Amino acid sequence: MLVDNFFENTFNLEKEKKQVIDFIEMKKNQDASEAVFFDKYNEIQGCIGEQFKINALKNKLWNGNNISNLQPKVILVDTKEQLDDWRYLIRFTSSFKNVQNPGRNLKFLVVDDVTGLYLGALTVTSDFGDLGARDKYIGWTRDDRYKNKRLNNVACGQAIIPIQPFGHNFLGGKLMALMITSDVIRETWEEKYGEVLVGMTTTSLYGTHSQYNSMPTFKKRGKTTGKMPIKLPKDMVRVWEEYFGEKRKVRSNLDTKIYRECGMKPKDYQSGMQRGIYFCSFYENTNEFLCGKIKKSSLKIRQSFVNYNQYIESWWKTKAEKRYNKLKSENKLISDLHFWDKLFGLTYEEAKLKYLGEVGR
Repeated sequence: MLVDNFFENTFNLEKEKKQVIDFIEMKKNQDASEAVFFDKYNEIQGCIGEQFKINALKNKLWNGNNISNLQPKVILVDTKEQLDDWRYLIRFTSSFKNVQNPGRNLKFLVVDDVTGLYLGALTVTSDFGDLGARDKYIGWTRDDRYKNKRLNNVACGQAIIPIQPFGHNFLGGKLMALMITSDVIRETWEEKYGEVLVGMTTTSLYGTHSQYNSMPTFKKRGKTTGKMPIKLPKDMVRVWEEYFGEKRKVRSNLDTKIYRECGMKPKDYQSGMQRGIYFCSFYENTNEFLCGKIKKSSLKIRQSFVNYNQYIESWWKTKAEKRYNKLKSENKLISDLHFWDKLFGLTYEEAKLKYLGEVGR
């Protein structure tokens, strides 16, 4: 089934209802990998004409075979050049579609401080308002989160993206997961928002198998319910905006209105895809603070975060070198830079046949 089958220019109520219902049925029948790939394919097709920017970025990426002298460093995106680089790294390197979340939003690049070349990109946003497994682990209530505003003291690691093949060859994803809990992130949050950051949530790309498993920082605290609504493509929603005679700033509200017009109930348009939930506590008494039992002055930083570089030198580099040597002995190393610009000019079926297996690499 081609993506183009879902987009029509002329509104016909019954036809558009069928388009929505068929689209949801297709999405629910996709496995986790194809669901991610489908959204990425759609995103990339909207970027045709930007090839020259991607080619320029490729010259700024680290692609070596020796990490002994590598010095990873997190930098806050501050200039237009950095913002462009961050945007294209996120869009063309990650398997996951880049989505701008409402609320707080901080963008970072990870560079090798020796060469100045990029290793990855990070996004830190407002955390989920309600997340059952996380909330149960912390032990807080809705009043803690909203009335007492403790939700402002946790963040979401929304995008944790290594460049490729660094991610594949050297466990770059695990390095990025370390970097997103570094002091630079925590200090930037407090400087910008005036509130201490005591913990961070993230979720697996799909399923419960994840790069966060076995991390010394993030710990698995359960899984999502799988009840997140499926988002409709922008082109499809745009047609319905004209039908309703209004535009909504909050996309989910308009999607829900469309589903209701199509006679669908929530269970009919929920993905059913569960993801692992991971949480990192920066302090020994993070949970007590979030539950309002202690004040900021009583927070005790975890000793491992005081000596944070040990994670990079003794934990990540050891594992990364072991990974590299194993892949080398098995002739499974990847040498070429991986960018999703290779999807340009392909139909969805052609792209899926060639590149579906690269999701999550």
